[in-house]
Amino acid sequence: MRVFFSWQKRRGGSKLGDAYEMGPVFRCDAIAWTRRKHKGSKEFQIGFTDESWGTTVIPEGVAFLKAFPGTLSPKDPIS
Repeated sequence: MRVFFSWQKRRGGSKLGDAYEMGPVFRCDAIAWTRRKHKGSKEFQIGFTDESWGTTVIPEGVAFLKAFPGTLSPKDPIS
């Protein structure tokens, strides 16, 4: 079973000693679609099979696009 997980860090910059915490974890089969929010942006929208969705920042966009090759462009409609 493949899962998608994220790490959250403090917003507003980092300071030495800042901690990261585990973010949400989802089974990959629960992801219905992915879409880049803006051209060249590190923000991606992730839609789920229950029709919910969210936006997250993915620092390594190339790795994300490799893992999710069907990622929609900002102009593609969500179907």
